[in-house]
Amino acid sequence: MQCNRNAMNTRVIKGSKYTQDMIDPREFMMGTGECDYDLGGMPQMDTMPPQSPAVQCNCQCNNQNPGACPIPYEPAGTDSTYSSCSTLAPCAGNAQCCIGLQAQPITSANCMPYIIRTYKVSDAIKFDRVATGTTAVLATGGTQAFTTGITVTGDPIPVGTFKLNITEVCFGDSTVALTPGATTVAGKALTPTSVFTSSHNLLNRSSVSTAGLSSCCQQCMGTTLDYSQAATTATVTAPAGADPANSINVVLKGTAGCSNVQIATTIDATVGGIALTYEALNGSLCRAYNMDSSVVEQYYQSKLSLSCVEATIQNTNAAQNPYTVTILKPVYPQLLLRTTVSLLGYALISVVGAAQAVQARDVPVVAASDFNFDGCF
Repeated sequence: MQCNRNAMNTRVIKGSKYTQDMIDPREFMMGTGECDYDLGGMPQMDTMPPQSPAVQCNCQCNNQNPGACPIPYEPAGTDSTYSSCSTLAPCAGNAQCCIGLQAQPITSANCMPYIIRTYKVSDAIKFDRVATGTTAVLATGGTQAFTTGITVTGDPIPVGTFKLNITEVCFGDSTVALTPGATTVAGKALTPTSVFTSSHNLLNRSSVSTAGLSSCCQQCMGTTLDYSQAATTATVTAPAGADPANSINVVLKGTAGCSNVQIATTIDATVGGIALTYEALNGSLCRAYNMDSSVVEQYYQSKLSLSCVEATIQNTNAAQNPYTVTILKPVYPQLLLRTTVSLLGYALISVVGAAQAVQARDVPVVAASDFNFDGCF
């Protein structure tokens, strides 16, 4: 028997079995004999589909060949196409990651019903607002130039002046004191009690007596309650012992062409802090028809940011401090505030959970290894 390697566009699968590429998916045998191909000199065929090349900014930009960079270095001009307000993001935070307690999967084999008394959420609404300070914190005189605290990574910036696109801003320690405005639900004033307070967040709870409309209850439907909150104020202050006094550390991150640029500086929080005011909030909450008591929970989350930063970077090719970053317009502080309002009812409910409780992660100590702590609690 003779085997033609080019016949029917076949390819070797294993031993004597063949398939016809892209034509007939059925498997067949080439007669009763066995065709043993010598694969010693044949290159291995890649069975994986071709992958698109990863797009990376690995430029070879220099003064002799400026066109080799896929991301051009834009010359500084008089137009305003610098950074976009909508893309300026607060810092992503610490890169150290971890995984906390993990609950085991709930299956029919390891779960059972539990009766608990707890808060049941009837409705929740949120308000995302931004307040801008009235006093500039960068380029207070109209412009501001930096020659120190500048770090450039990636491809070197050619000699000249180019646009710097600031995309991210990172802040050092600061404290935000929030003072929510007077709040009413269904026309009744709330008396909030602080449950939790941190440097940037606040959680308040208030009990309120509400009644459902009989016409809604008869249809097993909830009753709409008007929510109203007067203007909220916030004060951003620098940490104690800041150097210089009343200052907050700031790192501006951006790009120019294929170069990554960071500028480390500070903003002045002044002696009394940076004051910001938010507009009044108005919305509605749905009270479930079977609620017998109500609790209003207000959770405030804040995050510091800056207004648009329009800047240029210049490479003077000097031996020391070759780069100069210039901020072209005043930059104002901004505070992002998310207010989440939940209407809770205290109820006796049934839930399904794992029969075995979640155990805390153990941090062992040799001296305590001889004791049976689980038998003592």
